[in-house]
Amino acid sequence: METLTQTEEKVKVVIPIRPARAHELVGHMNAPREGLMYFLKSINTGAFDGPYFITDSLNRDEFRTWYQNGMIYVAESPLTNKVEVIINP
Repeated sequence: METLTQTEEKVKVVIPIRPARAHELVGHMNAPREGLMYFLKSINTGAFDGPYFITDSLNRDEFRTWYQNGMIYVAESPLTNKVEVIINP
């Protein structure tokens, strides 16, 4: 009997990010831009967490505080969410 071995393919996804600009975070009628992907940078450690997506249940006060503290980062091209995929890094 022949044994088949399956190799696991590893994939690394690279998303270049930068600090968010206010106009990128809001859409029509100054409402949060639902579906926009963002990351949070810790003001204590500098580590990033996410991705997160803006939803209709967003706590606007908390989000505003994160923005004012420079914690919100978005993809370099936030409206297209371009990524680089590296196979078997």
